[in-house]
Amino acid sequence: MEIIGLVILLIIALTPFLITALNIIRLTPFFSMIPFSAKLKGVNMTSDMLALIGGAFLFVTLHDHIAGGDWHEAINPVLNQFHNVLSFEYVLTWGTLAILCTIALILLRIKKETPPLVTVALYSFVYIGMILSVFLMIQLWENIGGVYGGINDMVLMLFLYPLNFLLISLIVLKGSIEDKNNEQKTKIGKVVFKLRNSWAWGFVFLIPICGILIMILAIFGQRPDAIIGAFTETAGWTFSQRVPPPPLEHTGHYLCTVAARGHPAIVKPLFVGKRHDKPIIVNRQLQVANAFEDLVAEKLPRTHKVLRGFYDKYGYPISRHINKPLGSSVTYIIMKPIEWVFLLVLYTFDIKPENRIQRQYRDI
Repeated sequence: MEIIGLVILLIIALTPFLITALNIIRLTPFFSMIPFSAKLKGVNMTSDMLALIGGAFLFVTLHDHIAGGDWHEAINPVLNQFHNVLSFEYVLTWGTLAILCTIALILLRIKKETPPLVTVALYSFVYIGMILSVFLMIQLWENIGGVYGGINDMVLMLFLYPLNFLLISLIVLKGSIEDKNNEQKTKIGKVVFKLRNSWAWGFVFLIPICGILIMILAIFGQRPDAIIGAFTETAGWTFSQRVPPPPLEHTGHYLCTVAARGHPAIVKPLFVGKRHDKPIIVNRQLQVANAFEDLVAEKLPRTHKVLRGFYDKYGYPISRHINKPLGSSVTYIIMKPIEWVFLLVLYTFDIKPENRIQRQYRDI
């Protein structure tokens, strides 16, 4: 039974790579020269459906396995987690586009007869899917390299889905252009934009269809730039523009560090520093608190030992339960008066208080 299970797992693992290799070969001019290429028509259709439908299911499953949450959530590096590749805030936008683009490509792939304007719309959605596939591949490329120069298997498997969508789209487009050229023969030199050349008209209708989609999605609360935000409102990927909170540690976070997990507009993260050789998001409040502790340790070492022991005993159990943006933001606000007390002490007993504050966590 164990051997059968291993064989099944091996087949599941190798199938995406075999399908990708087949799709690449099908795009080359040498594929038509293969004697039995015509007999592969049924195999090609099966592999395309596996790549589009099975690939989408595999992508969602693997992403759920490696993703620990959106950019504002702390992830566990011990479990080799990443933040979401696409922002969950815009799941309605990119989920809708993914479904529509996939359906459009499947309909064109099986050569289902549709009215001319519907066919044009299908091609427009395929073009949208091709563009998004390229951007998704670039987004994933940031973490496709593994440790010590290897390959991250999970991210590579995610990469194969948009790659195969792009390859199948090119195969369908190539076949459509060849079919039209065979029909026209001597008419190739005439105007390209004829209604029957739906693949060409798809480019013309691309912008209007995008505009209609944006208006419809806006009704459901999605921003006009949602598809851009889906890529940029992330952390740790190629197009990411957000600073994530510190990774979860088994030793826990102190209250000031937890506050840095809050909403950026409230807690105002400044930069990524290091604490115990681990990355940490630093804000002004954390710097002030640490500078205060540094001053007490310098001037009153015995008092510092007592205060530190008290904080270690009671601070950690409380901070374990403050790991969400709302709770962290509230913690930041509650600690604001204490921060002002720390500042008062620093400016009263330190000759250069700002120097002490600014150097906290900057030795990276």
